[in-house]
Amino acid sequence: MKKSELEKNREEWSSRVKDWEVSGLRPAEYCRRNNLKSSKFLYWKKRITGKARPTPSLVQIPVNKAPFLSSLHRSCPIRIKIEDRYCVEVDRGFDLRAWSM
Repeated sequence: MKKSELEKNREEWSSRVKDWEVSGLRPAEYCRRNNLKSSKFLYWKKRITGKARPTPSLVQIPVNKAPFLSSLHRSCPIRIKIEDRYCVEVDRGFDLRAWSM
């Protein structure tokens, strides 16, 4: 690919990435509406912005152990749900010693 073609390609995708940023849409929805391949869009988005997808991180949640320990005898599991994207479940019978490390 010639340098001029590469620059033209970069300008075109840079414009699309800016358009996506102001759209407020998720990348997949933006691609669907604009008839773009998601993989190609994500490649150029990363190349233009220098950012990959955000890396998930863990956050420590303080827990009062006394009520927590008494809940172990209940018949329902512990469920932590964040939006509709993440869910952590702890069923009965888990190893408390592993938890208190």
